[in-house]
Amino acid sequence: MTNHYLIPIYERFIHMSSFGSQVACLNIDDVGVFIYHDAGQALTTDFIRRHLTGRQKKACVVEAETIVLAIRKFYDEWEGAKIGGENEHAKALWIDRVDDQGKLTNSVIEELPPCAIRHRNREGSLTCGRPIHDIDGYSFNFMEKDDKFFNLSGEYGMCGLEGYDYPEKNCPMIDYSDIAADLPINTITVNGMEFRYTSWKGAEEGIRIKKEKEAEEKHINLIKKTKIYQRLERVDL
Repeated sequence: MTNHYLIPIYERFIHMSSFGSQVACLNIDDVGVFIYHDAGQALTTDFIRRHLTGRQKKACVVEAETIVLAIRKFYDEWEGAKIGGENEHAKALWIDRVDDQGKLTNSVIEELPPCAIRHRNREGSLTCGRPIHDIDGYSFNFMEKDDKFFNLSGEYGMCGLEGYDYPEKNCPMIDYSDIAADLPINTITVNGMEFRYTSWKGAEEGIRIKKEKEAEEKHINLIKKTKIYQRLERVDL
C-alpha cells in the first residue's frame, strides 16, 4: 500500500531577477543552490557569487510504502537533495531534522491519512479528484484549452497539500488537522540519521491525549473559580 508522507524541508536559493521565470539547481563552491533567473542570463560562478543566498522552509509530499522508503526516496530522487557537498545542509534541499549544531529540531515527518481522490497531474502536483487532462471526453471550451492551470487542475480543484483550501466536506485532512498536533511523536534512524515522525494511525492515542488535556484544563478552571482558591490568591506569602 502506498502512503503519503509530508516531509518538512529547507531550500537554499538565490533570486537573480525580480521574476525568475527559469530555475536551475547548481553546485557552487561545494554548496547546492536553486538559482531563480531570467531566460538568457549567464549563470557563471563569479556572477552567481555576487548575489545573496537565502534559505526557506518548505514541505514536499513523498509517496512510499513505509517512512523509511519515503526518506530514502527523497534523498535518491529529489534533484536538490543530491546537489551540493557531503554535509546534508550543504545540499540545495535537505530534510529539516537537525539544526546547524546537530540538535534535533521540532519538525516532524507526517504520515498522512489516505484519500481516495488524491491524485497527481502530469507536472507532479497533487490534485483533488482526477486531473482534468486524464478524463476522457471532458468538455473544454475554447478559453479553457489555453488555460494551463485549468488543464492541470483536478475535478474538484487542487489538493490542500499544495497550499490551497481543503474542501469543506469528504476530506480526510479536515479531521486530521484537528488532532495532528496531539499525535504521539516517534523517532526512527535511517542511514545513520535520526528523524521525528507522526502517523495518522496514532489518531486514537492523539484524541485520548487531547481529551485528557481538555479535562485537566477544565478541572483547573473550576478550581480557580472556588472561593478558597480566590482567597488564597489574595494572600501575600
